[in-house]
This record gives sequence, C-alpha cells and structure tokens, in this order.
Amino acid sequence: MMATWSAIPTLERVFDEVLRSAFKGGVDTGGFPVAADVHEQSDAYTFQFDVPGVKAEDLEITVENRKLSIRGVRHFVGEESERAACSRPHGRFAASYALPDGIEGDDLTADLADGVLTIRVPKPPKTQPRRIPIGSGSDRKQIVG
Repeated sequence: MMATWSAIPTLERVFDEVLRSAFKGGVDTGGFPVAADVHEQSDAYTFQFDVPGVKAEDLEITVENRKLSIRGVRHFVGEESERAACSRPHGRFAASYALPDGIEGDDLTADLADGVLTIRVPKPPKTQPRRIPIGSGSDRKQIVG
C-alpha cells in the first residue's frame, strides 16, 4: 500500500508560523488549537476564529498590556457513553496575540455568528498635522488686583 503525501498541512503549518510571528502569539498549548485568520485593513485588524458549537457565554475575550486573549470551552453534547467516534475536539481552548505597537485594543468589538468569532481591533487614527487657530487677544480676562 502506497502512502500519499499532501503539501496542504505543511503549508498551513508554515502560514500559521508566519501569522504567529507577525503577532507574537498564537495558539496556547493548554487546549486544542482553534483555526484563526487575521486580516489587516487600513483602519483595523480583524481576527476570525472557528468556534462551531461554542456559545457566547462559553467564550472570554480579554485585552491586557496589548495582549489579546481568547479562551473558551466546547462542550460535548450527549452522553459520555455515546462517544463511539468523535473527531471534533471538545474541552478548553485558548489563543493569544500581542497587538502591534500603538494598538491598545480599547475599542475592540466582538461578534459570534455562524460558528465564527470575529474580533475587530481598530487602529488609532494617524497623527495628522492640524492648524491651530490664533486668538485675537480679546478673549483674555483682565486680572483685577
């Protein structure tokens, strides 16, 4: 019997490593890995995590010291005696990412729809030069002594 080799898992592993190095983080080893995509737009970073079967109350998202952390649990539905063959992981999972410099994550938003957790982390507005108006001096109050 001849074994078939596929480059797809190897490529996915390479892309995961690039993603983790770009954000100085990735999947925690404390549970099963959660598939994630990170997109950069001009005004925000968007993180998407595949979490089918996970309810919003079973997810926790925190930002501390520019570190975005996602923790959750996927519960097994049914009786333990029914577990004849399960290929979907159950239990706890966690992932964390260091946000780039200048991104504090104060205004992030999260949405859970169709088994995908989407977290949007806005970028701060670019510092643009602005014109400072010059007063005429008539605004000053006179100090009476």
